[in-house]
Amino acid sequence: MKKRILSFLLVAALGVSLCACMGPADNAGGDSANNGSGSGGESNPLLFEVPEGGYDGEMITIKFDHTFSSRYWDVLDACIVEFNKMYPMINVQHQIVGTCEDIYTWTTMSNEKNRANIVCCSPEQMEGYIEKEMVIALDKLMKDTDSGFSQAELDDCASAFSAQGREYGDGHGYVYSLPISKVNTERPDFCIMKKENPQEMMASWLFVKFLLTNKEFQAAFS
Repeated sequence: MKKRILSFLLVAALGVSLCACMGPADNAGGDSANNGSGSGGESNPLLFEVPEGGYDGEMITIKFDHTFSSRYWDVLDACIVEFNKMYPMINVQHQIVGTCEDIYTWTTMSNEKNRANIVCCSPEQMEGYIEKEMVIALDKLMKDTDSGFSQAELDDCASAFSAQGREYGDGHGYVYSLPISKVNTERPDFCIMKKENPQEMMASWLFVKFLLTNKEFQAAFS
């Protein structure tokens, strides 16, 4: 009888030890708040993680496909000149492709290497880009200490951009696009394409942020 009791106690102790080692099953994936999880608790593969040190200054060419008619090109070219005073190693190339639907068709038909880094889009195309996992969520870029919006920029315009951008999301509160104009809702949005090189996405973000906070650009598209 004593042997049976001893055996039972050993088995029970072993079971408690194994449970303690394994831990709660629902914590196996770590804290969802630190994993880029949305309201559904699932990790978002499109949420861009800002690399340590942000943009590292390497020579990068980014391409911007837009819907702007030629009367806006002087403003855009002037913005690129000013942008390059801050980031001389980022070469910005832009071209008009047609409508947002034309851009979507061209972008989805192209491989990652050939497609643009930044494109103009509307809600109809954004849904397709998200479904095909071709764009990045901008939330961490917007809040980054070094590369994100400053408090002054948040107070001036970024909050309005963010509120509009979330309307085009996947229902979990992520921002995938930011409107070109905070006052003219007829204008399309910017979205940044997912690329293998994180520095391309960092450079693209810096240019988009520059246009969003540039008074001349905003005045032209108001």
